Amino acid sequence: MNTTESNRQRGFSLIEMMIVILIISILVVFAVAQFGEASTIFETQNVARELKVNLERARFDSVKRRPETVADMASVVINDTTSISVSLDRNQDGALQSSETKVIDFSGRNDVKIVGDGVTYPVTIVFDRRGQVTTTNGLGIQISPLFIVCDECTSFADADNPTSYYIKLSPTGTVSMYDNGQSPPSVVDPTVTSINSNTSIEPMVSTAPGALDLTGITGMPTPLPETSPSATPTPTPSVTPTPLSCALNERPAVTGCVCISPLSVRADGRCR
Repeated sequence: MNTTESNRQRGFSLIEMMIVILIISILVVFAVAQFGEASTIFETQNVARELKVNLERARFDSVKRRPETVADMASVVINDTTSISVSLDRNQDGALQSSETKVIDFSGRNDVKIVGDGVTYPVTIVFDRRGQVTTTNGLGIQISPLFIVCDECTSFADADNPTSYYIKLSPTGTVSMYDNGQSPPSVVDPTVTSINSNTSIEPMVSTAPGALDLTGITGMPTPLPETSPSATPTPTPSVTPTPLSCALNERPAVTGCVCISPLSVRADGRCR
């Protein structure tokens, strides 16, 4: 082997090593990009689920405690795009104290935000004793409770990306979560039946359209009087006839008579 051929082999080896390094670098770049996107999707989904769970917990708390005033109703306040405040009865004493309000901060979890359609923060979401929801923005105006949890977005308009999730509340307080590719359905307000105060029906009962109308009922039907059962007559026991005494030489086994002393039944079966 001469020197020229040896140098040519060394050059080929160096080129091959450079090609291998280049391929490895490209693969690493793709892997890092894929991992970053997966991490973003994971964090966005976690924040959306955390918001959904806290809304459901607040609704359940109000339904369980049945508060009479707004101040006692469980609520979730969206303070801004990166934090919420959750107020519910955490110590289970039946009352709601200010110390039971928990602030959850989502800042620092990638660039995940909670945005609404032109909302003014803070947005207050209150659940009444039926579980129905009232949503009010920072201006005191009631708004539709529809929000998007998204990454790298500042408003509802630019939240259209694969890592966005809708959080929607129905008028009855049911919380739903949708991927960005899904369209949240439109839900109408429920029909609540008015119950007269002079009835024995719980006034918090509500009926859906098509159910029985309970408004005209003024009282419970009067039950029919109970009738006393007639006495069962006691049966009179029948009298067992007394058997006759046997005459001399009469057979008790034949006539059914009784052999009375001083007579007695002899070996031939006769009474003597």
